[in-house]
Amino acid sequence: LGREIENKFNLPSDSIEGKLEQLQDSLVSSRKTYEVVIQKMKNIDPDYDELVKNFPMKKANQIELKQHTNVLNTIMEQAEIAQELLGNEIKRIWGDAAVIPSIKRRVVAEQKMMDKYNGNAEYLRDISR
Repeated sequence: LGREIENKFNLPSDSIEGKLEQLQDSLVSSRKTYEVVIQKMKNIDPDYDELVKNFPMKKANQIELKQHTNVLNTIMEQAEIAQELLGNEIKRIWGDAAVIPSIKRRVVAEQKMMDKYNGNAEYLRDISR
């Protein structure tokens, strides 16, 4: 897998050697938690699979999906509030099975803003997750 990634993204040979293994425990843990939560939802609602299958998905143009501000401080503050509100609701519904992540770290948001959006914060959409 490492070689495939290096080839696909034009990375130097062996540049990610040993780095994928560092992610394995977190990914396995996350997957197990996800499976527990999904099973709990299926127990609550026997029609869960059908609801998910029929849920309408709309692909949106990136220009449509943007913040109302280009000020990163404001976006980070709003994300913190949204994360708390949504987290509380998820905890209310799922109880102990709920895992609420923290918002994206500011340094990561800044890097993404610079690398992907030419310094324009209004296109950041995943600060709260």
